[in-house]
Amino acid sequence: MVFRKKKKVKKSSYNPAFLAQIQPQGGFSNQDFHVRLGDGRTSCITIYDYPVDPDYYWLIPIMSMDDSIVFWDLANEDKEESRELISKSLDEQGSRQAYAKKAIDAMDALDSEDTLRATYKKLKNGEVNKLVTLHIYVHAYTQEALEEKENQVLKQLNAYEFQGTVHINEQLKDIKTMLLPYKEQQKLVNARKGRPIPTDILGASFPFHFKSLKDPFGSFWGYSSTNGVILLDTFHNDGGLRISYDGVLVGRKGSGKSTAIKKLLDDRILRGDVARGFDVTGEFKDIILSRGGKIIALDGTGGKINPLQAFATIINEDTGEIDEVASYEQHKNKVANFLRYYSRELDAFDISEFNEIHHEVYVERGLYSDEKVIATSQFPASEYPIFSDILEKIRQKLYINYPENQNIRPTLSSAIAKRLDRLEAILRDLVGTYGSLFNGHSDIENFDDEQLVCFYVGALTSKTDNVMAAQLFNVMNLLWDDMVRHGKPFLKAWNRGEIEWEDIVFYLLYLDEAHKIINTTFKEAVEFFLDFVRQDRKYFGGLWLASQGIHDFYKGNQSDDVSDKITELLRQTTYQFIMNQQSSNLEAIRTVFGDALTETEIQSIPKLNKGEAILSTTSDTFMMNIELTEEEDRIFAGGR
Repeated sequence: MVFRKKKKVKKSSYNPAFLAQIQPQGGFSNQDFHVRLGDGRTSCITIYDYPVDPDYYWLIPIMSMDDSIVFWDLANEDKEESRELISKSLDEQGSRQAYAKKAIDAMDALDSEDTLRATYKKLKNGEVNKLVTLHIYVHAYTQEALEEKENQVLKQLNAYEFQGTVHINEQLKDIKTMLLPYKEQQKLVNARKGRPIPTDILGASFPFHFKSLKDPFGSFWGYSSTNGVILLDTFHNDGGLRISYDGVLVGRKGSGKSTAIKKLLDDRILRGDVARGFDVTGEFKDIILSRGGKIIALDGTGGKINPLQAFATIINEDTGEIDEVASYEQHKNKVANFLRYYSRELDAFDISEFNEIHHEVYVERGLYSDEKVIATSQFPASEYPIFSDILEKIRQKLYINYPENQNIRPTLSSAIAKRLDRLEAILRDLVGTYGSLFNGHSDIENFDDEQLVCFYVGALTSKTDNVMAAQLFNVMNLLWDDMVRHGKPFLKAWNRGEIEWEDIVFYLLYLDEAHKIINTTFKEAVEFFLDFVRQDRKYFGGLWLASQGIHDFYKGNQSDDVSDKITELLRQTTYQFIMNQQSSNLEAIRTVFGDALTETEIQSIPKLNKGEAILSTTSDTFMMNIELTEEEDRIFAGGR
């Protein structure tokens, strides 16, 4: 038998098949500022300078940059070399001190010397300096897009006191470092030694820190951009920065704004808290009914709310009792503002005239006394005057004998006669046209014992803006009274130490499409809500405003007194959920939340996907993704 000799197979030091899979498809070409690949362009940004006094987790801004790959190379620095470098540096700083012409230069040299001495002591105690090299790789399809990404990275680096650069004519070598350990990198022609950093400072940089929010009684909302869990309790009080419970939520259509506000509402209901809110489109109907809530229409079919009925709105902080005098004064201001909503034609003199008549009727009916304190807010609803009563009083003052003789009383000055005539015309229209809404004793469906109540604005939106705003403002005053009465016993118990924090029943008030009432057109509403958010925390209440965009509140005007108050109102909120917004909205966001958000976070807002949000809690900021359970997804259906 003849045996064939086996052919010797030449062994290769590499796997050609594997290499074919991972190599750049289409080849590559080295350019001055980048490497051109078959599927785009890539460049490397090398960090060459670091913060002088870094904070904890100082590498997180580098490692969390979007659309980039970061390579972090570490090696031990030779101890003798470290000692030699420190010795030379100490000599240099000593010379700087000795020959400094300015005292501040000598101080800087002394500070540097102290730092070097501390580093040397650590080396003597066995610590080793680490040589650190950071490369950031970016990729784009066109040169213009690549340069834009490079500029974004360099700006972010500069914002965090890092310095980076793109090495000219060295990009191919820099990209090779992705595949080489530190020692091999040092053999390259363009090798650069890493930056010596003490291990304690390097350890404090920990870039894999999962940023999370874990309130003691928090509910699961989702995960941060670093996959840290978000357990949020909007009524958490840390005794520091988070001591109030108001929030604002903005997001354009399809961003998940409605889902977020529904999640907030559902969370508080399941905890046993009380919730009240406004629904403009009807999209809250499913969740309200699924949680056993009550829906009240505000077009008059659900009952009336008498704007002339005084409510308890002020509590004496020392006694915890209703301050009837202060509540009555606020009631008069409320009615004045209501009239301003209804008719923008009324001036300050008209309002003053109305207030006098309104007060006169209250005194005549025994509802208020200038000589003694009366429980003005505690009378039955049927005993308070209505607008037709005020209209009758105005006619008595204006005409000789209404309706038989409708000539103006000759004893009236022309100014007073004009004011009364104007008031008579406006109230005649109010009583005749919108009497079903505003002229009558309060008979709205009782909701004192209801945990969840939603006021449906629906049909009200077909009416003129002034009527809609007046009605919403009217209900808000009713809800202020509701909040005070609800929070008063808890306030007393808390002040006496008779109740634990987790046993308090909180009061949530949410206002969807908030810009319909809070805008530069209605100064009185802005002032009302600004006062509301300043006081609601006393009664364990929280106001949440939701709108599609920050610009909705301003109506294109951000330079007057009302706009300043809107800005202050939004800034007073502890929580800000910012979801996807158009780029044209960014300037308004900078104006309102510029102190709470970094420029990088602001620039990321137009790129947020559905369900993604920036959550600012005054004490911290989180890039997060809101997640839903199957049940939440089912009952939140509609208007997501």
